[in-house]
Amino acid sequence: MHPAKTEQIQYIFATDAKRTDIYGVDIEICHVGAKDMRTQIIDKTVVVSSIEGNVQIVLADGSSRPLQKGEILQPGAKLNIADDAKLVLAPYDDSPAAATPDAPAHDAPAPGQPQAPDAGTAASPDIAALQKSILQGVDPTQNFEASAAGGAPAAGGGGGIGGVAGASGNGGFVTIDRIGDATIAAAGFDTTYQTEPIVDTQQVVEPLLVNELTDQGEQLVVAEDGVLNGNLLDNTVNTDGPSAASVLLFSWGGNANVAVGTSVTIDGIGTLVVNGDGSFTFTPAPNYDGAVPPVVYTVTDGTDTVQSTLELTITPVNDLADQGENVVVTEDATVSGNLLDNTVDNDGPQAATVTGFSWGGVANSILGTPVTLAGVGTLLVNADGSYQFTPATNYDGPVPAVSYTVTDGTDSVQSILTITITPVDEPVELAGLQLEGGELTLNEASLAGGSNPNAAAVTQIGTFTFSAADGVQSLTLGGVALVTNGQAVTAFPQTITSPLGNQLIVTGINYNPVTGTGSVNYSYTLGGSETHTQPANDNSLSESFSVVLVDTDGDNTSGSLDVVILDDVPSVTLTSNSEELDAVSVDESLVSLGGAGTDGVASATLSAANVQAQFNPAFGADGAGSIGYSLALTGTNVASGLYAVDPAAANGQGAAIVLNQVGNVITGSAGGVDYFTLTINPSTGEVTLALLDNVWHGDTTNADDSVALTLGQGVLTLVQTVTDADGDSASAAVDLGANGVFRFEDDGPRAGLAVEAPSLGATVDESLVSLGGVGTDGVASATLSAANVQAQFNPAFGADGAGSIGYSLALTGTNVASGLYAVDPAAANGQGAAIVLNQVGNVITGSAGGVDYFTLTINPSTGEVTLALLDNVWHGDTTNADDSVALTMGQGVLTLVQTVTDADGDSASAAVDLGANGVFRFEDDGP
Repeated sequence: MHPAKTEQIQYIFATDAKRTDIYGVDIEICHVGAKDMRTQIIDKTVVVSSIEGNVQIVLADGSSRPLQKGEILQPGAKLNIADDAKLVLAPYDDSPAAATPDAPAHDAPAPGQPQAPDAGTAASPDIAALQKSILQGVDPTQNFEASAAGGAPAAGGGGGIGGVAGASGNGGFVTIDRIGDATIAAAGFDTTYQTEPIVDTQQVVEPLLVNELTDQGEQLVVAEDGVLNGNLLDNTVNTDGPSAASVLLFSWGGNANVAVGTSVTIDGIGTLVVNGDGSFTFTPAPNYDGAVPPVVYTVTDGTDTVQSTLELTITPVNDLADQGENVVVTEDATVSGNLLDNTVDNDGPQAATVTGFSWGGVANSILGTPVTLAGVGTLLVNADGSYQFTPATNYDGPVPAVSYTVTDGTDSVQSILTITITPVDEPVELAGLQLEGGELTLNEASLAGGSNPNAAAVTQIGTFTFSAADGVQSLTLGGVALVTNGQAVTAFPQTITSPLGNQLIVTGINYNPVTGTGSVNYSYTLGGSETHTQPANDNSLSESFSVVLVDTDGDNTSGSLDVVILDDVPSVTLTSNSEELDAVSVDESLVSLGGAGTDGVASATLSAANVQAQFNPAFGADGAGSIGYSLALTGTNVASGLYAVDPAAANGQGAAIVLNQVGNVITGSAGGVDYFTLTINPSTGEVTLALLDNVWHGDTTNADDSVALTLGQGVLTLVQTVTDADGDSASAAVDLGANGVFRFEDDGPRAGLAVEAPSLGATVDESLVSLGGVGTDGVASATLSAANVQAQFNPAFGADGAGSIGYSLALTGTNVASGLYAVDPAAANGQGAAIVLNQVGNVITGSAGGVDYFTLTINPSTGEVTLALLDNVWHGDTTNADDSVALTMGQGVLTLVQTVTDADGDSASAAVDLGANGVFRFEDDGP
């Protein structure tokens, strides 16, 4: 920022050829940025003659505006002048000036124009330049050399003002004084180079021209969004110049000194065009209705100029408009929309909103809160214009108009929402008659004679509803009218007897004629059991009652009230405390089967009483029909757990016996041979097991063991079937295969002694050379012949067939005393140690003192027994040299056993005593 300085420059303004007036001004130079602004204070009344560049006049409030050509400035006026601006000020005096006697009058120049030189005279170039500099507001002390200040005064005071001898007395002079930072420049000169001395006090002043041009300005009004055309010269008067009045330039807002014919726009306010002939056009900005800056314009008539002002006012116009809404909604539907859809020209400070509404007598309704008109519908309006209307159910009549107010923050407008409901052909509907399985279900079991008596359950109640929005014309149930011509019957209950003889009772009806809706209450009572003709335990029997609904315009619908009657079918269960089924057995000891026993049983039965005691049947409400019995075998060739007898097999087990059923008979067979049958009496339930052939018994330790028919649970059952009077049946079954109900006893072989059998005996004789005998009749060994042995027995193989017969010796114990003694020569009577018996396999040896005396050996296949003498035994009879002694033991200590084994391995044995009867004898060899 450069320091400010103040200069006083006296500008010279010529008023005629003989006189020059000097006016002084103070200039404060302020440096602003790259350019300087000079502040000039006017000290005399002047008129602005010419302006080039930026010259601002400072107003009383401190603001400034562009200076206009033709403006009259009073003393004290303050101007801001740019460095590059040019300003020409002319003296202004509205009093006439008289011409001096010695000076001819000259035509005054036009206001604001410099004085022209007299004809035939010319200013020196230096003076002309100095004058131009002064007129341009330039400090002449900065632009000119000393010579530009004029010549020095002539000697003796000659030479006039210029100081140059012989020069014009108007040659001029400049004196420059400097005070501090202020430079004071005083310049005086005569631009006409007159040689006569200037006598100011005696000059005759010519009268000044009076500016008679005036303009009263314009005050005009234009409507918002309108266009204003006019002429700024309408109020211009006293145009006494050489030309017609015209506009030189204008300023508007921040737009200064605008040339005429130029369009100027102030954003948000409008556009202005001013022409030289004064015509103008002002177009406000869209929707603008605020203040408009004044238009300052300059008028000239070729001589004078005058400033005037155009004041513009925009009259606000309510642009807001709403065309209203028309909406159509279908009966029982909901419609929504926005009340502002047809709102236009909302140029206020805010978006259009709804401020309130009235509907059907409900004034000033609250926005955002639903309003309901009974029987018509419900309306919700929000401030943002959104709305929703829901007609009352089934309503299709007129809807009161909705009056609402719209505002944009400045303007408000009222509009109307018109709602029309389009009727629809309302359906007629029945509800509560479409239940799957019927509307009511009753069970014959609840009857007094049923399987589950329950008096309360034989009557059931129900309800169905109906709806006919257009109104009910008629409603019938089972042919009985409940509504006729829109009127419900009043006499209740209404009883309808069903085709089965049961009662459907209408207990009441609730009906609203306005809405066309209602309900029917009814009950149904089961009078007794019904005949259910469907096969195999049918579940239900139905009764149907027709329901027909017709509305006032002929629409109709129908349905049926269905009642399901469940059959009380018979039942049968196994008794919880019934006795178990007795096991029944057959015995193979039959002559017909070759049995050896005498206790054979060819057939056995499960008694009817025992069978029936297993079940708890009930016929139910339909009454007694029949009870039947059957055997149920699951599958074919079902393994029975029993086997045929195969003598060729190691253990006699043959092929598996399998079961097959034909009718009431189940047969067990293997390899084409039937072994037994199971037969049931279908009326009584008695079951008979009949033995046809022997079965294999695996227990070889018991010739009379039994085996059972054995199957999985449920494979073989005895079924009781209960059938009631209308053919329904129920069944229960008891298992026969898993519990060993049917058993088969074995017929084992028989082994016994013959009633008449030859005696047994075998004798050896010690008269052997090998033993030192002296006799010649010695016998070294003797036998019990096979034939003789076999003749002791009476064997039988039994029903299972021949297996085998075997023989053995049986000695009870070890070191068994034989009743025989060794010979001891040292003894007084020769009696030595006792000979004892021991058995190994089929051989029994008699020994004493480590010496073997004899052996008994049996042939296990034939039974033949051999006594072999090995050494002499003691004979105590000394009177007989050829006496014999016998092997003697207690009964049963030494026996010969025959074992009979049948085809399935069962065996039986019989024994003959060999020790107690002297069978084996030893003859002595005497000296």
